[in-house]
Amino acid sequence: MSTYTRNSEGGSPEGARIAWPPSVRETIEERLAGAGFEGLAGFESQWAVFLELVKDWNATAHLISAGDENRLVERHLIDSLSMAGALRAALGGGYWADLGSGGGFPAIPLKVLLPDAPLVMVERSAKKVGFLRKAVARLGLRETEIVHASFPEVVPEVAPDVITVRAIERPERIVGAALDVVGARGTVLALQREERIVDAGMFHVERIIDEWSRMGLRRGTLLRIQKS
Repeated sequence: MSTYTRNSEGGSPEGARIAWPPSVRETIEERLAGAGFEGLAGFESQWAVFLELVKDWNATAHLISAGDENRLVERHLIDSLSMAGALRAALGGGYWADLGSGGGFPAIPLKVLLPDAPLVMVERSAKKVGFLRKAVARLGLRETEIVHASFPEVVPEVAPDVITVRAIERPERIVGAALDVVGARGTVLALQREERIVDAGMFHVERIIDEWSRMGLRRGTLLRIQKS
């Protein structure tokens, strides 16, 4: 199934569109509107161009598994968007960092929704960093920094209000270190395929159950984690 359609001029942001799975577009629009994001069409064209870039770069940068190339909307885009409401609520007026940004999920789809929220993406793979820089430039994303490094060996100089992680290895280690970075009142939003909880004695862990999860739109488990 195609994840986007190009216009006759080669896929400019103004003409590209998402080919949503049947009956899903309206549901996504309702879920995002409920979180305060209005006008799905205004975001769709940027997401479509981004998905096109993922497919174009995948053979070189190994951004996603080859079997996912024709299921980017179902497996990656919608999953990423399911974090939007929790991210917006946690951010306030601050900025967020995304760890292990890889192929740009969830950070870039979420950044399209929150263009004025400063974002730092941390990625250790040089090839993936190259892709992220290309995607940020192609989409014209402002207030976006890409750090070529490993976490927690490197952290932003100013502690973010929120850290997002999705489908990372060793989540217990990374989440614990991330909570040290965000400080006493910060939040880590972790979207994992398996519900692997960090030490509940040190951290407050809340499993977010909402319409995204109840309708099967979120593939994994979304956790809101803060210091106790």
